[in-house]
Amino acid sequence: MKGFSRTSLFAMRQLYAFFSPQFEFVPQPVGQMPWGHVRTLLAKIKSVNTAILYAQAYVENGWSRTVLRVRR
Repeated sequence: MKGFSRTSLFAMRQLYAFFSPQFEFVPQPVGQMPWGHVRTLLAKIKSVNTAILYAQAYVENGWSRTVLRVRR
């Protein structure tokens, strides 16, 4: 694996900052999502609990990134 882009590093930091106040680790449903889906959640959702609900729905229903964008 090579180095990460500045944009990806910023997104990783955003992921940590979003979930760290409530969780020591990223919640399991979020960890099961592809990185692009996680970035979509971070861009659209402001509540940790809502993000987890959307992540669970993704795992259960296999939603695409487009569906995640439209659902919000």
